[in-house]
Amino acid sequence: MQSKSVKPRTPVANHRFWLIFFGLMLFFAASVVFYVWRALRPIPPAPEALSALSSDAAVSVEARDWGYLMKPTHNTAQLGLAFYPGARVDYRAYAPVLRQIAAAGYPVALMWVPFNLAITDQDRAKVVLEGYPQLRWVLAGHSMGGVAASNFASSDDPAVRRSVVGLILWASYPQYDLSGLTLPTLALFGSKDGLIPAEKRALEVPRMPKGTRVEVLEGLNHAAFGAYGAQAGDQPADLPQAEGWEQIARASIEFLQQVDSR
Repeated sequence: MQSKSVKPRTPVANHRFWLIFFGLMLFFAASVVFYVWRALRPIPPAPEALSALSSDAAVSVEARDWGYLMKPTHNTAQLGLAFYPGARVDYRAYAPVLRQIAAAGYPVALMWVPFNLAITDQDRAKVVLEGYPQLRWVLAGHSMGGVAASNFASSDDPAVRRSVVGLILWASYPQYDLSGLTLPTLALFGSKDGLIPAEKRALEVPRMPKGTRVEVLEGLNHAAFGAYGAQAGDQPADLPQAEGWEQIARASIEFLQQVDSR
């Protein structure tokens, strides 16, 4: 009985196979690069944010390796605010609100973070605390920045425990249950926040530090805390942007005054 002969694959067939294979690999690699680039590309700040980073008679703005220091020109306060930006948002976008806080007498450290993701360097505030040991500090952050701020604030590091005396969360909540932590905390939310609706907020508030002061600002959405335009998944805000910034700054300043008086 004769065995059937196997016809060898032709060079053309081999060439076609490798073309398809490498084409698919190239397409996959390009897709990964595109999505990583899109995820890490920061949402740019609005012109109002860049304008807020200029010095004037009330506030001195100084560039630092870690970001910007906003200093009130007439200041005797021994309390400062160290701020973590939200995910994928250019950190300078928060300058309009933070400048108002600085003008009220509190030095503000506006920190940049690697890849525009605060969770990549949650100890970022440590360089600020070490650089200004004469000050007590309140940590603050928007969205993912608030997560990083709460993680750093709850550190067991003795130096952190000595220097950090408060926490401000803008449209944010802790990653872990901090209900057993005694730390003055202010949590500000917008009533039109599409990323943290009321039902989500109700679930997260009990996990905040003991005695947290929670305020829901009417008409504000998730992106209202910065100057970077609309954000995917958010609802439209009902208030003019500048009016929203004033409300956020006012509530934050009142909290800082309470902490400063202790």
